[in-house]
Amino acid sequence: MVKVWFQRDRNVPTKINIDPDSDVDDLKQKIFDTTDIGQYLTTYNGKILKLSGKVPQNTTDDMPIVFTKIVNVPPPEPQEFAEPGACEEPYCQGRPCAKCHKCRDWHFTGNQKQWIWVCNYKNWRKVDTDRWHGVYDFFTKRHGASCLYNYTDSDSDSPYNKDVYFTDFDHVCLCEKH
Repeated sequence: MVKVWFQRDRNVPTKINIDPDSDVDDLKQKIFDTTDIGQYLTTYNGKILKLSGKVPQNTTDDMPIVFTKIVNVPPPEPQEFAEPGACEEPYCQGRPCAKCHKCRDWHFTGNQKQWIWVCNYKNWRKVDTDRWHGVYDFFTKRHGASCLYNYTDSDSDSPYNKDVYFTDFDHVCLCEKH
């Protein structure tokens, strides 16, 4: 048996007797509960040790094998809008979606059946397009929107009025019902 020094999560270094042919995995199994083995990174003298690597035997209380708990970092919140410069700006000058890079300045306010119908716009027939002209109120402009289109004012003098724009959804984000 050989004595090696180890330190767990910045606690005081401790020594343990192990077989001289032990690998790092054997040492971890001797120190930790089997459910904790994969939750610790093993280093010695500033270098990460492989599980299959031999246990260093020249350890001291000043230079122990160090086990550091691996903290599960939550994934970052998904971005709603693309970062400036990450994609081409939509021609309506709206804020682009981080996923599809289409204008995300509009919020869908209809029900699930209407959402499915709108998302299926590429398969519309003339009757669907005609039906659409009567139900523009499925979308409202989001707070802080920069999109130049105006879907709620049919009398608008804007060249981006709803009659020109909202017969084609190719530039409106339909990634998810938002």
